[in-house]
Amino acid sequence: MKSLSVVSRCAVLWLITLVLPASQAPAASRNDNGYPRLMQGPMVGTVTPTEGIIWLRTTGEYTVSIEYGTDFELRSVASTQPVVARKASDYTLVVTISGLEPATEYFYRVLVNGKGDKYLGEFPPFRFKTAPAAGVSASFRIAFGSCPKFQDDRVQPIWPVISRFEPDLFLWIGDNIYGDTLDPDILREEYRRQRDVPGLQPLLHNTPHLAVWDDHDFALNNHDRTNPIKEQALEVFEDYWANPAYGLLDVPGVFFSYTYGDVDFFFIDDRYYRDPNSDPDTPGKTMLGAAQFQWLQEELAASTATFKAIVSGSGFTKAKGEGGDSWAAFLNERDRLFDFIRDREITGVVLLTGDSHVGELN
Repeated sequence: MKSLSVVSRCAVLWLITLVLPASQAPAASRNDNGYPRLMQGPMVGTVTPTEGIIWLRTTGEYTVSIEYGTDFELRSVASTQPVVARKASDYTLVVTISGLEPATEYFYRVLVNGKGDKYLGEFPPFRFKTAPAAGVSASFRIAFGSCPKFQDDRVQPIWPVISRFEPDLFLWIGDNIYGDTLDPDILREEYRRQRDVPGLQPLLHNTPHLAVWDDHDFALNNHDRTNPIKEQALEVFEDYWANPAYGLLDVPGVFFSYTYGDVDFFFIDDRYYRDPNSDPDTPGKTMLGAAQFQWLQEELAASTATFKAIVSGSGFTKAKGEGGDSWAAFLNERDRLFDFIRDREITGVVLLTGDSHVGELN
């Protein structure tokens, strides 16, 4: 019996050595790179009269270029220089298309490793429209909002409704994701989940997007300058948006200015330098920090646009009460800003804010 057992084991081993080579696929039929493609995007970011910025995320460290033209069928195209998506930036990338004409519709498609995305092949070319020439008084449509919470609503039926209005710009005014974490990787994961909402896709592909943050995409609920990962949160924000700028060279943050036609937008950072809401509201208490507050004053004073829109994640009203998570906890600084606007006779100022989960028009 013992010798039979040994023979039996040998027979099994011998059979295995025969079967294994037969199960191997021929090397010529295998793609060692998989399918280089997009995971999220493309999303249109900043547009100017002569440029358009496209954001996207790939499946690896692949080269990306964009073909574009004014012909819907892209029979005659120009192409951007190839750039490489890097793992250090979570394979996110922004590609700038330059040399464009103002107020002109362009069509585009994304090439990854020199080829069209395998899974976007049935889609027609995406499109975007450049901004009007600077100072030109032109009618345009803005859509804006905040607080899309993937955890509560994975469908978010508002997006197709917005798309039907064909806005020229969409402004994300904070709480663009609900990260609620001190782990930057989870912030990235929440961005990816939000970017994958099906109804949002046409708006991402074809409408320019600009963004600031509020507490839930900065870190934790009602968070402020004490956030221990604020530098990492800023890196994640920069990876996942395609704004024209992020703060100043020596003043980090998500704030920036942007011009579209005869409107100047001033997106402010209400978290990076924010004192705790519960601190006494003394003249020195700040939401913006001294450098950003000075920047905002100088930008407003220099603007010659008919309208000047200040875009803030936190609301300017007193609705949340003393010490609430809004400008109501920073009335000294808020009133200094309002007094400056009044004393300098700066006209056409519009306040756009998020956070409250309801619409409010003042």
